[in-house]
Amino acid sequence: MASSKGAPRERIGELVLQNLKLLTFALLPAVTILDALAYETNGIFFSFSQLGGRYLFWNLLQSLVLGMAINSLTILQALHYSKKAMNYLLIGLLVKAVLQYH
Repeated sequence: MASSKGAPRERIGELVLQNLKLLTFALLPAVTILDALAYETNGIFFSFSQLGGRYLFWNLLQSLVLGMAINSLTILQALHYSKKAMNYLLIGLLVKAVLQYH
């Protein structure tokens, strides 16, 4: 739909912005609430531990970043920027590997 040759650039920009706003509207409150209650949420499934609560807190923030990244890559592919999307994915994987194994 948006990637058709007849669609004006302004319309495509509006659709991309609407997509990002909708994702933010859904993810941000959920991540914020669960982050605020990370210790308690962790205690529901496992024994209460400070370390488990901190681990859950940071993983929830990571899921927000990952959700935004995957959504952005999907948008790029839908707009026929597959090569650019793959380059961004490889850069992201490289950064993750450097940060994880540093």
